[in-house]
Amino acid sequence: MSTFISGELKDTDAYYDFEPVSRQSLSTLNDFEDEAWSFMRHVVLYKNSWSLSVKDKKLFSVLIDRAELFYKQYKNLGNDPAAGLMAYYFALNLAKACICVQLPDKVRGKVLHGLGFDPAKVTKVSLKNKPDDVFPMLLKSMTGSSLVKTVNFDVKELATVVREMTSQVILNGMVPKAVYFTNILSISRQDGKAWIVGRTSPSEARAILNSPARYLNKFNAHFERVEIEADQRSQWFGESARASRDYIYFQSRKSFELEDNLVDGLVIEQYIKDSFSGFCEPNILDIQYKYVASTPFKGRSRIFLDEGVAAYLLIFWCSSVVRYDPTVSVIGTRYSRQKSLFDESIRVCPYIFLRYALNILAGHRMLFIARN
Repeated sequence: MSTFISGELKDTDAYYDFEPVSRQSLSTLNDFEDEAWSFMRHVVLYKNSWSLSVKDKKLFSVLIDRAELFYKQYKNLGNDPAAGLMAYYFALNLAKACICVQLPDKVRGKVLHGLGFDPAKVTKVSLKNKPDDVFPMLLKSMTGSSLVKTVNFDVKELATVVREMTSQVILNGMVPKAVYFTNILSISRQDGKAWIVGRTSPSEARAILNSPARYLNKFNAHFERVEIEADQRSQWFGESARASRDYIYFQSRKSFELEDNLVDGLVIEQYIKDSFSGFCEPNILDIQYKYVASTPFKGRSRIFLDEGVAAYLLIFWCSSVVRYDPTVSVIGTRYSRQKSLFDESIRVCPYIFLRYALNILAGHRMLFIARN
């Protein structure tokens, strides 16, 4: 039976909180969906952060204009199943725009999707090992991982990576695979040392336990599970007394040397990433949790699917069932769970993919925060 290593909480006399070093926060008075398009154009076209030629800028402009147009059409369709088609046209053009800033010639002419759907296997999506197709290039751009063979995913599996779809995951009897992790530094000024203390939810802790053995072993080599008293939890994380039922707590097995009562934030961030075998990045969807990790799938552990990639694949699935198997997108007893998954995918996945694509074009992790 898979378990966490248990340990004793270190006796410390101070703590401090800090943002992930590689994540930038941007507060805005505008709605994110309005801000995103102007921000992407500013970074790529006006600031020219990617040093594109005039010819490549023109191609990017065409792709980003199409993506924005289809996104607005998707929003205008509301609950109409046809929104699934508009959502994928948006995602496909935005994916090409993300590829364009790095490999413009790859998306200048005809380029294939790199994905497959078989109406006879209505809940499956095929990821094709064709390096010059859109999806394999997007996967490489977003996560750094590559396909070594064609693989299939059930859409219920893909939903486990998207935290906003937790209700669908539970409905389908699955365990979430996205792990949201936040942390503070617990400091012993007397000893000149500090430890990372973090927390995650019980369901997300199960995702770590259900990982392939070598990934769980890697996490256990970096962190041990600890118990924290209520007053300490309140001070560190601002939690109520009942939070012990809501979270599981971990402490780094390694101590970090203090210099002027500080620790290099990049060292802390890298330690957390390493504990999840590199399948971890600063969270860009909300400010409450600092990091999000995607625990790998058994048998397909070489493929890193983060929330952005999973959202893109679910959008593709929605467009496919509208085109090839429309009964999935109408209410019916036989397809009730698929209908629910379809509706939720259309509702949340385009917004998530927009967030992740913006980060590619910005060249770093960015969290947009609404200003009060």
